[in-house]
Amino acid sequence: MRNTFLFAAAAGLIASTPIVQAETYTFASGSYDWGVTAPDPLLNPHVLELVTPADKTWDTKGMTNEGGTVSWKDGTLILKNGAPILNQKLWDAKADNLMRSDPSGTSTFTNEGVFRKSGGTGVTEIRTSRSSNGGLTFINSGSIDAQTGTIRISGTGDNVFKAGSSFTGNGTVIVESHSNTRFEGSFSASNLVLTGGGYFNGYDALLHGQATLDATDSPVFLVGGWTVGSGSTLNLAGVKEKIYGQSSTLVNHGTVNWQAGDFELYTGGKVENRGVWDAKGNDAINLRSTSGTHTFTNEGVFRKSGGTGVTEIATSSGLTFINSGNIDAQTGTIRISGTGDNVFKAGSSFTGNGTVIVESHSNTRFEGSFSASNLVLTGGGYFNGYDALLHGQATLDATDSPVFLVGGWTVGSGSTLNLAGERKKVYGQSSTLVNRGTVNWQAGDFELYTSGKVDNRGVWDAQADGTLIAGSGDGIRFTNDGTFRKSAGTGTTTISVPFDNYGIINVLSGTIALPKDFSNYGTLAGTGAYAVSGTLHNNGVIAPGDLGEIGVLTLLGDYMQSADGSLAIQLASTSLSDLFDVRGSTILDGLLDLTCILQCEIAANDRFLLLTSLGNLSGAFSDISTSGFGAGFDFSVIYDYGRHEVWLSVAAAGTGPVDPPPGGNVPEPASGLLLTTGLALAGFVMRKRGTA
Repeated sequence: MRNTFLFAAAAGLIASTPIVQAETYTFASGSYDWGVTAPDPLLNPHVLELVTPADKTWDTKGMTNEGGTVSWKDGTLILKNGAPILNQKLWDAKADNLMRSDPSGTSTFTNEGVFRKSGGTGVTEIRTSRSSNGGLTFINSGSIDAQTGTIRISGTGDNVFKAGSSFTGNGTVIVESHSNTRFEGSFSASNLVLTGGGYFNGYDALLHGQATLDATDSPVFLVGGWTVGSGSTLNLAGVKEKIYGQSSTLVNHGTVNWQAGDFELYTGGKVENRGVWDAKGNDAINLRSTSGTHTFTNEGVFRKSGGTGVTEIATSSGLTFINSGNIDAQTGTIRISGTGDNVFKAGSSFTGNGTVIVESHSNTRFEGSFSASNLVLTGGGYFNGYDALLHGQATLDATDSPVFLVGGWTVGSGSTLNLAGERKKVYGQSSTLVNRGTVNWQAGDFELYTSGKVDNRGVWDAQADGTLIAGSGDGIRFTNDGTFRKSAGTGTTTISVPFDNYGIINVLSGTIALPKDFSNYGTLAGTGAYAVSGTLHNNGVIAPGDLGEIGVLTLLGDYMQSADGSLAIQLASTSLSDLFDVRGSTILDGLLDLTCILQCEIAANDRFLLLTSLGNLSGAFSDISTSGFGAGFDFSVIYDYGRHEVWLSVAAAGTGPVDPPPGGNVPEPASGLLLTTGLALAGFVMRKRGTA
C-alpha cells in the first residue's frame, strides 16, 4: 500500500521549488519484495511502516534506508539467506518486538543512522546469532536511542560497534555477548549495559559518558584495549566475576564504580587506574589465570566507599600491585595481600576512616616519600625500603607472624610508626632505620640483624615489656640521639643490642635493663628503675624524675660517675625532692647539679636526701652548681659514708628574687670548702659547703 503526501518549500518559494511527494509504504506480512514493497534505497521523506503482528521476512535481498524512516509498529522481523539491511537514517521501533535471523546464510543489520525505540515500555530485541549455516550480525556506527523501555542486542552474533557509536535515551540499551562482540574506537553512552557470558573485545575502545558491565547472571569478559575517558564512568555490577585479560590494558581516566562481584585478571591482563576506582562493596581483585604477567597500577585514587568488611587485592607471583596514587579506605578495610612483589612508589598516600592493610609474603617495596593515616604493614615477608620516608602514621603489625623491615626507612618529623603484635619486628640487612618522629613500641620484641642499625632522633616509646634483640651478623647498633622512653609495662624492657646513648633515656614505668657495664653519654631520667649487669658508667647526666618533674630513680647495679658526669637533682620542699637510689656500690666524681623549682619552698636547717647506695659509697662530687635559689642561699653537701648516703643541708634559704628564675636551665656554680667533721655513729661524714 502506498499513501502520497505533498511537501513544498516556504510560501514565498512555492512557485520555484519542485514539490516532493512524501509516500508511506506498508509491509504487513510475508516476504519483503525488494524494490516493490518499497523503493530501494528508501529516500527522504518517505516512510516504510511495518504493521500487523505477522512475521516479516527479508530473504536474500535486504533493503537500504538512505534518508527515510522505517516505522516498526508490530511483528517479528526475520533476516535469512544473507539478507543485508542498511539503516542510514531512522529505524523507529514503536512497540516491543523482535528481530531475528533464520539459520541460513549470514545476514547483517547495519545501523549508520539512528536505531530508536520510541514506544513500548518493554523490550525491543535484536537477537543475533552465529552458526555453521549462518546467522545475524549487528553492525553499528550510528546512534542507538532507547527513549523508552529497553533495546536489547542479544544472542551469539559477532556484533560490531564502530567508532562514533552512541547509546542514548531515557531507556536502557543492553548489549549481550555470548560470543565475540567488538567495540572499535571512541563511542559515547549514557545508558549502555554490557552483559552475557561472551567476550567484549576492545580495539582501542574509548568510553565517553557512562556504561555498566553487568555480571548478574554470568561472568562478563573484557579483552583488548579499553579506556574509560576523563569524566566518564564504568559501573561494575552484579555478583558474578568481571574478567579482564588477553595481554591488554584497561585504562581508567574517569571513574570505575566497582559495585559488586570479584574483578579478575587473566592471560596478561593489566589495569592502569589514573582516575577513581571506587569499591562499593566487599569483593576481591584476583588472578584467574597464572599465565602471563598481570599488574594493577594505581596512579589515581583507589577508594573503598561502601561495605564495612574487606575489599581485597589478592596479589601473587603472577599479579603485582603498583601504586603511586592514593589508597582511600573511607569505610571497612582495603587489604593488599598475597605473595606479589608489590611496589609503593614515591607519592603514595593512604587515607580514610577505614584501614589499609598491606601484607607482604614475599618482597614489598616502598620507594621514597609516602603519607599515611591508616596504614598497617603485616605478613611474614619483607618490606624493602628504598629511601622510604613515612609522613603521618603507620603500624607494623606482628600479631600473626614476624614482620621484616629491610633497606632504608625513615620515620619523618611529626610522624608515628607503631610496632604492634606479640611476634618479633625484625630490621636489618646493612641498613639504617632513622626515626625523626615517634616509634610506639607497643608489644613484642624488636630484633636487629646483619648490620641492622637504628638511629633514633625522635621518640622511641616502649609501651610494654619487650627486648631489643641482637640477631645474627655483625655491625648491629642502636644509637639514641633523641628520647628512648619506657612509658608502660610494669616489667622489664631489655636492651641487649650495642646501644649508644647521646640523648635521653626516660624510664617512667617498670625497668629498663641496660647492656652490661653500660656507659652513658646522654641523660638517664625517670621514676622507674634501670638495671645493669656490672657497673653503670655515667659520663653524662643522671636526672631522677620525669623530665622537668620530681621523682625517685632506682639503679639495680653499681654506679660510677666520671669527672665528665653529673647528677641533676631538683627540689621544691622537704616533701618534694629528687632521689637517686643505687642498689649497688657507688663511686662519685664530677658535678652535682642542684635546681630549686616551683616556689622553692625551703628554709634554713632543711635536709634533703639526694642519693642512697645499698653498697659502699666512695668519692665525692668535684663540683656543685645551683640554680633557682634565692640570693644568699647557703648549704652543705654531706657524704655519710657509713650509711651510704648523700644529703643536702640548708644553712640559709636566701632572700630576694631567684637568679636564674625557677625552671631556668643555666646552672650557677657554687664555691665551697670540704670540711671533715669527724666520725659519727653512722660512720665517716664529709661536708662540702657552698653558697649561691
